[in-house]
Amino acid sequence: MNIPIIPNNIDKSFSVVNTLSPSVFTQLKNGCLYQKILQDSISDKTKGLGISLTFPPNTASLYGSIIHLMYEKRMKGLIPDTESFEKSWDAEVKKKNEKYSKMYPLFVLKNDYDKMFESQNVAMGMQPITTSMGNVSKVSSSSQFERSYKIPGKLYGTIDRISCKDGYVEIIDYKTGMVYEDSGKIKQTYIDQLNLYALMYEATEGKKVSKLTIIDKNANEIDVPILPNKENLLDDVDRIIKRINESINKGTAKNLATPSEENCKYCNCRHLCEAYWKSSYLPNDFVKGVISNNGTNFVDLTNEEDGTHYRVSGIEKLKISLTEFYIGRRLMFLSVFPSQQTIGQFLVTKNTLVFEYPSDSDPNSIYYSNYLPELHPFIKVALDKGINISSDGGYYLLDNDDTIIAEAGLGIDSLKIVVNVDDISQKVFEGKGFKVFSLSDINEYTNLLNNC
Repeated sequence: MNIPIIPNNIDKSFSVVNTLSPSVFTQLKNGCLYQKILQDSISDKTKGLGISLTFPPNTASLYGSIIHLMYEKRMKGLIPDTESFEKSWDAEVKKKNEKYSKMYPLFVLKNDYDKMFESQNVAMGMQPITTSMGNVSKVSSSSQFERSYKIPGKLYGTIDRISCKDGYVEIIDYKTGMVYEDSGKIKQTYIDQLNLYALMYEATEGKKVSKLTIIDKNANEIDVPILPNKENLLDDVDRIIKRINESINKGTAKNLATPSEENCKYCNCRHLCEAYWKSSYLPNDFVKGVISNNGTNFVDLTNEEDGTHYRVSGIEKLKISLTEFYIGRRLMFLSVFPSQQTIGQFLVTKNTLVFEYPSDSDPNSIYYSNYLPELHPFIKVALDKGINISSDGGYYLLDNDDTIIAEAGLGIDSLKIVVNVDDISQKVFEGKGFKVFSLSDINEYTNLLNNC
């Protein structure tokens, strides 16, 4: 596995926010607006690349989503018995592992059978909302699941379940976390969220919502109050969207960062935030610096700011190859364990993440930021030899009317080569006399180029 590189121009490519989901709104209402901006930007930059620049989701949230899905399937009549529940549960755990293990080399979601049997008991106590038609069970037309709604320019979101009967409309939301505050009151975030769902439904369907209900992890039905002035929540939505977009347009988005223990603790992109690194909320489980030496199971690095030397051991567990290519480059190790015996030594853990972060003064960092990690060694050799490479992360072949007729992940005019193309583009490039390489054989060509 290659080490993902964190672009040094993240703040130059922030996208404005058009709408918020009710759940995101409740996070931002009293939270950190900069987190939303960072997450959107990083998501855009890594889309389709099969890599991640953020922390993986925590185990609790992953199991929460699985339990949520199990309850929904049970209510739809798709889980008639305990055997089908267990099969469906195992399949969902497998899906999570397949999805996240591709992006995080040490990621493993262990199958928590205590959670499975606990949620199974609850699910089997639920009465599916079905109508019988011969030997076929169908979800009753009075209930709708996973319906998406929006208020343009303000909100979008998916409602778990809507029950409609004789003009009576009930919005139902499944929650697997704690519903009540320590004071015994329903969490205000949940009250706001369900009232926003009601506003979206009413704006789209033209019908008033009669009731709001939460079904918790124990299948308890909890009445949520309909706010008499729930429309005021839309003013808060407008305020947040306007504040975010104004800061992006002015280039002051970083000023929206509000580091605190509560905001930063579970933020999956905290390591990308300048305010976090300057805050007092840093744990002692990270190391970053310039690589000076490495072996098969360790790497030495030096912090550029204070000159402190570190050693991280156990890197063979990360399934990455720290070759000589990384000497002199900057790496960040997150979630490593500090040695109790030796100051400055750290051990890799099952949660360790490794990223490369270029210096703002590095003129070539834009190349590494914009290309697939598999191409980084090749790009380094080409740049060292003064070969011109497009820095925008793509290569296009145009016809006489400047229409794109073929595209590649990377191209070099002087050498007449392209890398990472589809079948149609390959034929066009070959017809123009280009040599076409795939990502799988780029290492071979890197060695040839290196010896030229």
